Amino acid sequence: MAVMPSMAADNFKLINQWEHHNSELFGRVWDSQVDKDGHIICAFSMLTGGRLITSGKVIEFGPFGQGPGDIETLMCIIPFKSDIAIVERADKIKLFKKNKGTYVYKDIFWLKRGKFPFIISDGIFVDNKWFLAGFAFLNYDPNILKSCYIKVFDQKGKPLKEMINKEYKKKDYKKMLYLMNYYIVGNDNRLFFLPENELKVTVISAKELAVKKEVKLEIPHFYKKMPDDFYAWEDKNNEFKKKTKLTIEKWKAEYSRISKVLLEGDKLIVQIRTCNDKLKTYALLFYNANSFKLEKTFFFDDFLMGVNGGKYYFYSDGDPEDDDDTDQCIISIYDFATKKEK
Repeated sequence: MAVMPSMAADNFKLINQWEHHNSELFGRVWDSQVDKDGHIICAFSMLTGGRLITSGKVIEFGPFGQGPGDIETLMCIIPFKSDIAIVERADKIKLFKKNKGTYVYKDIFWLKRGKFPFIISDGIFVDNKWFLAGFAFLNYDPNILKSCYIKVFDQKGKPLKEMINKEYKKKDYKKMLYLMNYYIVGNDNRLFFLPENELKVTVISAKELAVKKEVKLEIPHFYKKMPDDFYAWEDKNNEFKKKTKLTIEKWKAEYSRISKVLLEGDKLIVQIRTCNDKLKTYALLFYNANSFKLEKTFFFDDFLMGVNGGKYYFYSDGDPEDDDDTDQCIISIYDFATKKEK
């Protein structure tokens, strides 16, 4: 759990730990947020429902199911005013409010659904609009497939715009990276969109619904690029398999993919895997959100889950799906403080 500083005179300090030795959690960290009370809202797979992790306990909410307060498929978790919104399907968002130390079902939003699949992996609610990021198919054409990476809806669910559009010719169908994670963070002024397989950010105006620019971020020396043929269809039986014969779980850990993106003040924070035995498992890259220069790099074995009020919350020893020694739920909290919390 130690942290190694790089390119910075200051350093993170461990200020607190929550130990939940009887709360074994399995599966990849599907999504996570830190709420206004400094509690972690998360899910450890698409089908396990929600978890609220506090200093004292791990609380289950929104169990897997089809009832009003259940969650059938948790695509992503979005802060929504004083509540949280859980995107359950491409046309369905459930709202949960905090009540008596847990989250309970409050309301439901319906989005106007398109004809074709939309695989959502992240979202944000700003300027009274829902920005949902993922891979959306826009047609079924045997020759040219159209897609986009962001769909925008107004607060009532009316479609406003499809953004970052791309077309694939039949010969390029293997390059459709629809099982990737896509990240979107920001505020009322600017949004930042990043794919998990590339240190590249697309800057978007939330008010104008327009792409302002695309920036290639500085790549650290230890970065391991995803091979071009790493994510591919195998023609023999038309099933999703990698040419490297890796399972999806190992494939997710075999290159420097992005596993978390946050915006804290004027810092764009990107967590990547190092894929380097001489380094910690993860690197935390601090980019200036205006100049996009890489200002600080920190190395952790812990997995970043969220930030609130300058405090950074980590799942100790990594992601339970991809990393070892994560049998116990231990949350490590860091900040730039010089004194340890009492």
